[in-house]
Amino acid sequence: MDPMAMDPADLKSLREDLGLSVPTLAAAIGTSTTTVERWEMPPGNPNAYRISKANAESFRRVVEDTGRAVDEIVASAGREIVVWSNDEEYRAAGGRYSAEWHRRVARRAKERTGAAIVYAQPS
Repeated sequence: MDPMAMDPADLKSLREDLGLSVPTLAAAIGTSTTTVERWEMPPGNPNAYRISKANAESFRRVVEDTGRAVDEIVASAGREIVVWSNDEEYRAAGGRYSAEWHRRVARRAKERTGAAIVYAQPS
């Protein structure tokens, strides 16, 4: 997977598949939301950007981190996989990116384990 070689629609689809909003991805890789939005613009749009090598490497790390997170949940999954309903609770629990990202990771782990996905109990 090479983000530099990806079409803007493919970049957007990958970001969405990871469960990351534009602001969350931008923060995760250290760029602005405007930059991410411009990567995803259709070719020929005068405001469109191509992803830089540094940002592409950071994006690749987020994809790899997502795969590792799935593997970690699979390795530790019992009958349930705990997720959070919102970012505030997720980050308070030490979350990496966003609650939506974690729920997508949990869904992938569920597909491999059959474990139930449940919300964390309020503290």
